[in-house]
Parts: sequence; C-alpha cells; structure tokens
Amino acid sequence: MINVPSKVSSSVSAVKRRILALDKHDFINHKLYLPSSHILNTKGKYLRPTLVLLSAHSIGANPKDYIDLAAAAELLHTSSLVHDDIIDGDKTRRGVPAVHVKYGTEAAILGGDALISKAIQLSSAYGKQVMDSMANAALEMCAGELLDYSFYKERKTPDIDEYLEIARLKSASLIGASCSAVPIHMKDKGAKEFYSFGLNFGIAFQIKDDISDIKKEKKSKRNKPNIILSISRYEGLSNKEAADKAEIIMDKYIGEGLSSIKSAKTRETLSKYAELLYSY
Repeated sequence: MINVPSKVSSSVSAVKRRILALDKHDFINHKLYLPSSHILNTKGKYLRPTLVLLSAHSIGANPKDYIDLAAAAELLHTSSLVHDDIIDGDKTRRGVPAVHVKYGTEAAILGGDALISKAIQLSSAYGKQVMDSMANAALEMCAGELLDYSFYKERKTPDIDEYLEIARLKSASLIGASCSAVPIHMKDKGAKEFYSFGLNFGIAFQIKDDISDIKKEKKSKRNKPNIILSISRYEGLSNKEAADKAEIIMDKYIGEGLSSIKSAKTRETLSKYAELLYSY
C-alpha cells in the first residue's frame, strides 16, 4: 500500500471502524445482519473508500467529513462481490466461505440487496446529486454483470469493445462515482473531470486485474471476460503478445485519466491514484 496523506490514511481507518461498527440494528434484525456483514469483517482492500477520501483531500475538503460516503462506496462494492460469487459459483471470498455457501443463496441475495440499501442510505446524507451518482453506479454495475453473464451463457468471447463496455459498467462506474462524489457534494467545477478520471482508471484497474489473473492462471467456476482472451481470440495473438497489448491499452487509459484533470496542482496530487492502482 502506498503512503497517502496522513489525513487520508487516518480517515480510511475511520471508515473501517465505521463499517465494523454496523450491527443488527443497521440491518433491521440479526437474520439479515449475518449474511450482510459476513465479508465486511474480512480484510478488504478499501480501494474505493480511499479514492473518495483522496479526492476530498485533492480539492481541499476535510476527508473526515466524508467517512459515511466512503463507507457507502465500500458497501456497494461488497454487495457486488456477494452477488458475483452466487453467479460465478465461487465457494470462497477473502479466505472465508462465500456468503451463499455459509448462509444459503436466498440469504446471500437479500444480504447483498441490504448492502446496496445501506449504501444509498449513507450517501443520502450528502444530498440528492451524490445519492443519484451512487445509485446510478449501482445500476450500471448490475447492467455490467448481466452483460458479462450473457456472454458466458451464449458461450461467446466478447470482442475488445464489448469487453471494455463490460469493464466500464461493472468495475469502472463505481470507481468513477467514488472519485467524483466529494467534488459533486462540494459543487466543484471539476466534478466531471474527476468522474472521467475515475472511469478511465477503473477500466485500467480491471485490465491490470485481468493480466494478473492470466499470469496466476486464476480461474472461477465459469470463464469470465478477460481482455487477454478477447485480444487473443479476435487478433490471433499468443497470450504473451495479448498481455503486452493489454498493458499498452491499460497505460492509454491511465494517460487519458490523468489528462482529463486540467489543474496541474490537482493532477500532481492525483498522481497518487496511479500509485494506488499499481499497488494492488
């Protein structure tokens, strides 16, 4: 993990405490709390909350004022993991049994839904525009997951453009929302730049994850879209050649993300995003 400003790192710790403090009263009763909180108590990367807090720091806001908003980003991300594990048939998550394995599919679906609901509730305190942005990210994540699954169901490999659309919806949308939520709340004129920055970095992050999966020969129960497979399939390249091209595409999105920020001072601060991306 890179060294982010102390105000940011201390606020990330506060987000972790906030999430771990959620109890049965936050989820109506103990039966809903158990599947909802199961993987919240495991070691996550907290990338998206860090992006929320780092963006606050970048525009001169106090990260401590956005603990609940950062927590909302993590809850939305966690909800997608719970649902993904059901769809993919994965048995473990972060070294523990997946929620659907431990509590059953029905409880896992409802637990994931409850996490989305709690995330929207937490983000609502920051106003309608912020809540709309987070809700739209959740909607795009659902659309991306369904598009992803449709290729598997039809036994097709998406081409590169189709792959990038899946990555944009499923992964990058929440990262874009995480980067832009505080600027939206602060009515900062650069909010759209932050969103564009986050969206580009989100796509780059997904490509990096795919490259890592291929190198580690990591597989889930079903074959998920992977940019290296798409490049190999449609351009006739070996996996090594496809990985090299994937890294070029990843660097292109990183460059576009940085260039979307007009202020040189802000861009310098946001270079931490690039370091953050490569540190995971």
